[in-house]
Amino acid sequence: MQNRMKTHQLTEEQTLQLLERTETGALATVDVEGRPYAVPVHLYGWMERSMFTACRLVKRFQI
Repeated sequence: MQNRMKTHQLTEEQTLQLLERTETGALATVDVEGRPYAVPVHLYGWMERSMFTACRLVKRFQI
């Protein structure tokens, strides 16, 4: 974890508040070779700690 991330972590309450008021985000992962990859998503729902999103598939990863 980067140093700034360690020293500026959000509390659980702050994280939930952020997720409740945001409309867009990025779903990020790494491929089999360890390269990062992020897909923009539209967050259109939040209920009982579950996010509901819609995004356009631009690349398929086999897991």
